[in-house]
Amino acid sequence: MFPMIDEQIEMKKADDRPDRAGWNSRRIYFSVVGILLLAFLVTALFYSFSVPIFEAQDESGHFFYIKYFADHLKLPDYRDSSDLEAAGYQSHQLPLYYFVHGLILKMMADTDLEFEFYPNPLRSQGLPALYFHNAPGEKFPFAGPYRIVHLLRLLNIFTGALTLLVIYQILRRMFPPDNPWPIAGTAFVGFLPQYTYLSATVNNDIAAVLFTSLSLLFLTRFLLSDGAPLRQVLLMGVFVSLALLSKQLALFLVPVAYVAVSLKGDLRQKILNWSALSAALALLAGWYYFRNYLLFGDPLLRHVQESELFPILVQRKTLPQFLTYFCNYFFQHFIRSFFGSFGYMTVWMSWNLYLFYSLAAGVGLAVFAAGLLDAEFRRRFSRKMKMPLVVFTLAIIVLMTQILAVNLVYSQPQGRWAFGALGILAVFWALGMERLTASSHQWKAVVAVSVVFFLVNLHVLQHTVRKAFPAMPAVVDVIQNQYQSHVGELRMGMVVAQTFRSAISGLDRVAVRFTTFGQYVNSHIVFHLRDAEKPDQDIAMIQIPAAHVKNETFHIFTFNPQPDSKGRAYIFYIESPNAQKGDAISLYYTEFDSYPGGRAFFNGKPLRGDLTFVTGGSS
Repeated sequence: MFPMIDEQIEMKKADDRPDRAGWNSRRIYFSVVGILLLAFLVTALFYSFSVPIFEAQDESGHFFYIKYFADHLKLPDYRDSSDLEAAGYQSHQLPLYYFVHGLILKMMADTDLEFEFYPNPLRSQGLPALYFHNAPGEKFPFAGPYRIVHLLRLLNIFTGALTLLVIYQILRRMFPPDNPWPIAGTAFVGFLPQYTYLSATVNNDIAAVLFTSLSLLFLTRFLLSDGAPLRQVLLMGVFVSLALLSKQLALFLVPVAYVAVSLKGDLRQKILNWSALSAALALLAGWYYFRNYLLFGDPLLRHVQESELFPILVQRKTLPQFLTYFCNYFFQHFIRSFFGSFGYMTVWMSWNLYLFYSLAAGVGLAVFAAGLLDAEFRRRFSRKMKMPLVVFTLAIIVLMTQILAVNLVYSQPQGRWAFGALGILAVFWALGMERLTASSHQWKAVVAVSVVFFLVNLHVLQHTVRKAFPAMPAVVDVIQNQYQSHVGELRMGMVVAQTFRSAISGLDRVAVRFTTFGQYVNSHIVFHLRDAEKPDQDIAMIQIPAAHVKNETFHIFTFNPQPDSKGRAYIFYIESPNAQKGDAISLYYTEFDSYPGGRAFFNGKPLRGDLTFVTGGSS
């Protein structure tokens, strides 16, 4: 009856309906973020299960400093040698992480914890584990003190996931709504092997990265907001303070925060914000540094570190010495350990993986840097958006200056020390990758890049981390780790053997030291274990690709436990039936009779001396 009115009513209804396409798009977007975080949690959990406890760098020191807080509920007195000994060699670390986890440990269990570990005699000969790990409680689902350590690791995994969520929030603020590259930037960080590894073990690094990232998030919010809101400054001050109580390298945040506050508002607002930031830092973090100054005359505890905890690590350098050290050692090791360094910086990825990560990171960062010279690229950023980029650049400069200053006194090219800037690097990298990718292929590129990072991280887990810590015997039987030479190429038709007598029940592995002559070997290796009285009948036969053997390293052959092995004589044979000249492995041996309980053979003829080998068992 009134068509104009009816049409207007229908248009109003249409306007009131939710934007289903936009809602579905956002739902898909956040589902992808959820899948990414879930993938990180699962991967980190597998890392945690793959690394025996206390085999991650300084994990035992971190754990026993946590235990110190659980037992004493106080900061250590560095003037008291017994207190210093109880707190351990990580007691120079800032207290927040250890105090919180000490309270959790005190609530979880009795802190009178005892671990059963046996030193690994082969650590200097290619097996990087500090200990043999086969105590009953070390196997899943874990028990006793071993379960406690894994629960602390689990807390770190969730901290790592929360940190990724914070970094994602930083990235979102630097991109238009629903742009997919914040997802890829988060994947870039989360699937860095070093980040996953640190998240999966007990340390204070990930907590420090969390608070540093939260500081950068609120710094970004402050710079992108209208006006100069005091609330954002206070929140920034809170999280900078928490970072300053987590790790000394977070000190780079202090000048960066003051510079950020100076960029917004009139003089009155700047003075108010400076005062608020200073008050937050003084009240929440200043007390700790003031306490150190009053008690020890050393707010940063540098004298304590140099004279009491790490005197053997002090290597002061003149400027010419430092430049030589930087070019010949620091730069390479810093980059490598940023991407992945495991154990006590004794386990490294293969060179092609470092090349992959260097190219993957370098391309994005280089394209971003080149974009800064491109007027069209710069125009996409408003003046407000440019401020975080300037402050982020300053933050990286200050952090790297701090790391280099530490290396004037120590030789510690540890890439993880730069993790405080992970959120910044993710922003720069993602902006560069977005510039590199056609607008019509952004989502495809983001999904492809994220999946590749995830799969390569799994490859590192399987082929580097898990292989670095093979199943070690609970009991060592025979140890013949002496060697002078190798027996020559083990080619088709050749057999090397060694006799030995087991002194334990439950013999279940033999480790033999190989050389690949520093090359990739295509052949196969066959291991036979036989009773010395029945040399024609295999107890165990194991065939592996020679490529699975690492150069200058023990390889462990594991078989079913032999319950009646104690007192019995055995012989193991090793052959490589398809090996050709120039494509073969060899075994190390000693020319002396280092092991009187047996002897080595080559093609059935006795050798002078013994192969380099170790045997072990489960009981």
